[in-house]
Amino acid sequence: MSIPFYFIVSKKIPSSDPQSPEHCLQLPPSIELGAVIVDETGKRFAQPSISYALRAKVCFAARTDDETMPPVESSLPLILRPRTKEFPPTDTIDFPTEFKLQVSKSVRRSLFARNLGTLTVSIQEPRPLIYDASSMGSLTECHVGLELLALDSGDVHQALQAMEISIHSWVRVKTFYSVKSFSQLPSQTLLSSDGKTRLRDDFLKLETRNLPHVSWSYQYHSVESGGDDANNGSTTQPDSGSSSCSGPASPSQAPSGRWTARFTHPIRVQSRVLPTFCSAIVARLYTVIVRLKVSGIRRESFNLEIPLQVVHASSNDASDEEYPFIRPLEEDRTSMDFRRASTTSWFSDESLASSTLFRNFIPLILLRIASISLLTITHKQRCADATLAKTTLYRESTLCSQPWWPPGVHNGV
Repeated sequence: MSIPFYFIVSKKIPSSDPQSPEHCLQLPPSIELGAVIVDETGKRFAQPSISYALRAKVCFAARTDDETMPPVESSLPLILRPRTKEFPPTDTIDFPTEFKLQVSKSVRRSLFARNLGTLTVSIQEPRPLIYDASSMGSLTECHVGLELLALDSGDVHQALQAMEISIHSWVRVKTFYSVKSFSQLPSQTLLSSDGKTRLRDDFLKLETRNLPHVSWSYQYHSVESGGDDANNGSTTQPDSGSSSCSGPASPSQAPSGRWTARFTHPIRVQSRVLPTFCSAIVARLYTVIVRLKVSGIRRESFNLEIPLQVVHASSNDASDEEYPFIRPLEEDRTSMDFRRASTTSWFSDESLASSTLFRNFIPLILLRIASISLLTITHKQRCADATLAKTTLYRESTLCSQPWWPPGVHNGV
């Protein structure tokens, strides 16, 4: 005999801590990182570990006082992958030590050559990496800008023609976890030797890109203000930086400008990664580290780091985004790198099919989505246990030979 039922899993986990920010109450996906510790009861702990299980408990209420029946329990581990949405671009001003969107350095043609000027490399936050339910990789791109403010136009032309650029990039995977609720969106400023927040830092190496030639253009500054907000013209010809006036101009009247170049850099991840999320005690954030090396002149490196979002979108209609994607653990073991948390099985067919054993008992079914647990290195104990859903189904009549079908969805938390 089988007893089907339906349930709804909330997109957020209610928190009793009033200091918990609203955006850190998301339902986190299944995750297990670091060394795994198994206690004497067979429960698995890691740093961090987020696991879900469908737990059922059947209690039998006797119709007579002399009949008793112990409850029957079982659980089934599940993989949970919530759908996520794109957030607005990160306000990097709020994280002064977290990101570096622009770097400037003085450049020379050789070690003992005179200074050519200041080369500035800037980069913008890319569009998110977007995964649907079946994709195992994703692609986006970021925009890179180069700007050379030359001190003298004499050697600049030859230096720009000889300049070659190579780009090395990584996706930085930052997993924050804590023994207490986050008071704000976690960042590296929350980390300390005696603090309660820890960071697991991983890196995904991306393809190296070489640019032997870069298309440069010259942009003039305003003659009156010398500022950057008014451009009188631009050209890609190397000799366009010289003045077209018939006679030499005084330093105060000579037009000035800068050499600029723009190009895009692809960010291709050839594996499936977890979405960007922030829950009460675990958060997953991403950045892109770009190391741009300039050769052909005196070799210089520019290291930048920008925020990156990873979104798990729905491949079906819009209504599908309202609910997380849930499936039995065994169906998604490979793609999620997640191991089964227990070996408990469903009720045996023999015990539930016996009509003589249960004919005088009323089933009381308790359903619970299992908890989020986190183990610290020092204490090695469970420090979070959040019950996500609990549903009670009750039937007042006795069981018969035909299966009983429950009415449908009950008390989605």
